Amino acid sequence: MELLRAYVPKRDRKNMIPEEEKEETKIAWIRPQDDYDMFSLPEDISAFTKERSRSSNVPQQCTKVISSGHNGGINCIRWSKPCASSICSYGWIGKNMGYLSLARTSLYHQTSHRHNDEHHELSDKQAGAVKQLQWNYDGRQIVTASYDRSCILIDVETGARKRVLSHPSYVLSLSHHPIDHDMLVTGTSGSEITLWDTRSDRSVATFPKTIGQIQSVEFFLDGSHVITSSDITRRNAADKALIVWDYPTRAAVSNQVYAETYSCPSVRVHPNERDFLAQSSGDYIALFSTKRPFKMNKKKRYAGHRVGGYGLGLSISPDGAYVASGSSDGKLYVWDFVTSSRVKVLWGEERAPHMDVVFHPIIPGTIAAATINNNIVIYE
Repeated sequence: MELLRAYVPKRDRKNMIPEEEKEETKIAWIRPQDDYDMFSLPEDISAFTKERSRSSNVPQQCTKVISSGHNGGINCIRWSKPCASSICSYGWIGKNMGYLSLARTSLYHQTSHRHNDEHHELSDKQAGAVKQLQWNYDGRQIVTASYDRSCILIDVETGARKRVLSHPSYVLSLSHHPIDHDMLVTGTSGSEITLWDTRSDRSVATFPKTIGQIQSVEFFLDGSHVITSSDITRRNAADKALIVWDYPTRAAVSNQVYAETYSCPSVRVHPNERDFLAQSSGDYIALFSTKRPFKMNKKKRYAGHRVGGYGLGLSISPDGAYVASGSSDGKLYVWDFVTSSRVKVLWGEERAPHMDVVFHPIIPGTIAAATINNNIVIYE
């Protein structure tokens, strides 16, 4: 039976990959050679580090679509900054986390890890799904947040567990301290915000308990403050939607940063250290100051995409020139940071919701997007 395809307007067809080229862009799993160094940069990527200009470009088209190997959709992906040829993705449904090493022309399947804490009974097949992850500072470990109520530190090379940090409820978000790399803050579905020293399996301190699920945790780049976002949307609790905490004292120093009745599923700090951005479920990205009283810029917002109830991520280019976000309509949106004007809208191959996007830390104009259809889409 021939599949029916939706009508595509002529002006949008130029951004789509022709059918005859799609087969060439699909990449199969290839096991690396024994002498392959997974922590070194490939020559085609290391060449960019020698360039004097590190200014960002805007991606022009979808160049690769890669099956991640997960059981279900992907909720988030992260490039490794020290080893910029590596990308890690985690599954939105299912219990497996695949580690992918991606060069510009080849793909290596290095290792995989099944996230399942034996100390907790799993109520259903989604109980062990990985919700969040981060690379550590040297790119040799990954820390995951999971619905099995744990964070696990995983050795990238061997896939072995280094630490298991147990929580009383589902772990939804985490963030490494940008200077003291052994310190980790996690947020849970039970409103707990906990500080951990990853050299041990015990918590160091807890933040005052707030209300709502902690959807995102982010440090200021100097490590002085922590931003948390929750799913609270009531007007009488609007001061809890976004909270800025003083890191040394763990005291809330903000007062009603975001007063609108929308939740913010993801937060990112801008490289200029003067601003941070929050993805709003109101179909826009809001801009805030990192200086007290952390006011929202009401004259500037990044809009046009559709959140559609998904917990979409956002990304900022390494030089801070551009802001990117996925969309529930299957498109990639890119805005100019200074003017907040939309500079590019690109279709993915399958038009599936883009759950998360991330700029490449070295290669200008390269963005990886995670789709709900279990694929990683590369835009260049």
